[in-house]
Amino acid sequence: MGVCVYVMATLEQPFHGGNIQLAFKFVHGQLPMPKDRYSPQLINLMERMLCRETDKRPSAEDLLNDVLFKTHVIPKVG
Repeated sequence: MGVCVYVMATLEQPFHGGNIQLAFKFVHGQLPMPKDRYSPQLINLMERMLCRETDKRPSAEDLLNDVLFKTHVIPKVG
């Protein structure tokens, strides 16, 4: 899910190459985070979602309770 958010935010693939290269870059934390183009909250969220240790990644509930989503109000229809 973290890779999907990264692609949606940057419109770029975080990795190029075959699956072996993808795994190597992910394991060694070589993701190019676009820190100069996005808010610190979004960067933090992407970094947490892409954490190499799966038990440290946020759950769906954690994500929904993140300040990034809590600050956006869904407009009421009708």
